[in-house]
Amino acid sequence: MIAPIKVLLAAVLLLAPTVAVEAGTRTLVDSGRLPFAPSSSPYADVGLANLARLGKPDVLVLGTSAIRNALQPDVLEELIAAETGEEVHVQGLAQSAMSLKAQRLLVEGLAQLDLLPGTVVMGLTPVSLGGDNREGDWFIHSELGQAWRGCADISDPAESIDCWLGQASAMWRWRGRPDQLLNAVGRGVPRTFREGDRTLHENGWTAEKPATERQLIKAIPSTLERLQEEIFVPAFVFNEFMGLVSDLRSRGVEVIVVEMPYAPMLVEALLGRNPAWDEQRREGFALLEQAADIDIVEIDSLGEWATASAFHDLRHLSRKGAEPFTRQLWEMPEFREPVLAGVTSATEVAGSDSADGSDSAG
Repeated sequence: MIAPIKVLLAAVLLLAPTVAVEAGTRTLVDSGRLPFAPSSSPYADVGLANLARLGKPDVLVLGTSAIRNALQPDVLEELIAAETGEEVHVQGLAQSAMSLKAQRLLVEGLAQLDLLPGTVVMGLTPVSLGGDNREGDWFIHSELGQAWRGCADISDPAESIDCWLGQASAMWRWRGRPDQLLNAVGRGVPRTFREGDRTLHENGWTAEKPATERQLIKAIPSTLERLQEEIFVPAFVFNEFMGLVSDLRSRGVEVIVVEMPYAPMLVEALLGRNPAWDEQRREGFALLEQAADIDIVEIDSLGEWATASAFHDLRHLSRKGAEPFTRQLWEMPEFREPVLAGVTSATEVAGSDSADGSDSAG
């Protein structure tokens, strides 16, 4: 018969490494050297870490890679400061191929962390209307997504067990990622991320290489293959868009929605394939406006700056096009005025809170 002390000793020896790794992982998370859980995208991991480190901004940019490339936060900061005389912090957190449903979860998580600002600029594209972004729920199914949404509504037994383990264990959330754990020990979460010619900056803006006219023309057939010929807005898109706007407004957020433009030659190709494409696009956005009771900022035409080099590809601006696009957007009253209203309102509230605190202290 094995003595109880030997059984206890064996258990301690077996569990000690696991306990040590769990404790070490939690220490990395608590110190900010490692995110709470991986999002399955290094762009999201770095972006969320930067947001947590820099604190709640005055303006947050949400959406997909189209607005992540196009709206340059430091330029918008400069324009707001020139108008108001106040320094503001604009931070981008838009993510590639993120569905409206996933964006709602992102907003919920940011609200729990008290990182939602008074103003949010949200980017939509014609792809948003069709809801055909088939992999857009990647964030929901990530370890971080599971941690934020909980496990109660997961029907698959294996996924449910995985979710519950992730709720309890930092080590489990980061399993299978030894390189990221080692990097966290050595240098923490990086403030920028580079992949090929794409660079994610600390402020959430992604700078990408300018294209040539020849490259854009060559990409038209393959791009058309990935885009729906007809634009039809499914019911779930209405529901998710209304829900996203409502989620933000219920938390006192000023919401500005911007339709992100395609390269002119892609629009011409889409119209050549379907002459009703532009009419369907306009009708789709008008229906979203009506459903959510919100005005969507539509850019009818781009300025003279919109040459081929202003684009990285047919649906994304390059690092050369982002600044003039941001400035053109600012010149539109339907964008500028609600941004200023949101920033001014937040400043007034902060000032009132500060005054109240001073009075009570006196």
